[in-house]
Amino acid sequence: AAKSKQKTSNSVINFDDDVIKIFKVKLDEACMIILHEFAKYDKQETCQISKTAFRHALANLRNPMYAMDLEHLLARFNLKSRDGLVDYLKFVEKLQSRSNLSLFNKMLPKLNHRLYADGENPRVYKDGLTASEAEVCLLKQCHRLFLQLLTAFRKADISDHETVSYHEFKEILEKLFQIQLTKDQLDTIVNKAGYLENNLVDYPKFLLLFQDRPSTCELKEEVARFSLRLKDQNIRVDRIRYIERFGGDLARYSHAQKQRPLQELRTIVHNLLQRKLRSFCKVFVNVCKNDACTADIE
Repeated sequence: AAKSKQKTSNSVINFDDDVIKIFKVKLDEACMIILHEFAKYDKQETCQISKTAFRHALANLRNPMYAMDLEHLLARFNLKSRDGLVDYLKFVEKLQSRSNLSLFNKMLPKLNHRLYADGENPRVYKDGLTASEAEVCLLKQCHRLFLQLLTAFRKADISDHETVSYHEFKEILEKLFQIQLTKDQLDTIVNKAGYLENNLVDYPKFLLLFQDRPSTCELKEEVARFSLRLKDQNIRVDRIRYIERFGGDLARYSHAQKQRPLQELRTIVHNLLQRKLRSFCKVFVNVCKNDACTADIE
């Protein structure tokens, strides 16, 4: 499996193919380099190597780690095993994924988009990285081109409307992907991304073209995460949605999740409808997003 992935990254790009597929290959090239480095230590071609070999590969990728920090990193990736081997293919797949459940998607707001030229990499400032530092460094290394795209689009987006001009869009793609695009190829890309009025391109929609579907592994881990929370009998599904909707900070809401007598609740609702009917309607409409116009208890 690892060899097949390496072969994909080394194949000659045919510009008669779908341009989006060509971009995806280029976006994944950095991850293929990481995969190839791990595969050097896989003499049996089982996609599994020892933890010592795994640490050597990380060091070669300029991500040195001590043994204990590596254990923490593997735990974060849910790749701990009793036989002492590391499934490096699953490790790279988790790094590479750009689905809405992926590690990259969850970490994107925290990632520093400042990119360093060769020889200015801050990862070599000490002998060993912590698990969280290695996680960030590997994600930046794996998604370097994607982050460069996002940074370039944001710099060109002077109006802060998540749009760039047709000309700027072309310049950014040609510079970062190091290719020359014909007008037909560019129009194909723009049409898929969503061409707007005033010669503008919606770049977030363009980046969504490279968002993967969640893998089976990601879906299972998401289900397991919610299952653990549901084991607590005091937590209901509607409460989980409520907590996540407001970022878990219930202290900001005076009436949030407090046990109240029925009469007191009637008084609160009566006063709400009398004094703040318009505000209540606006909030209710925002919460009620289905055709039947219904909302859950929360």
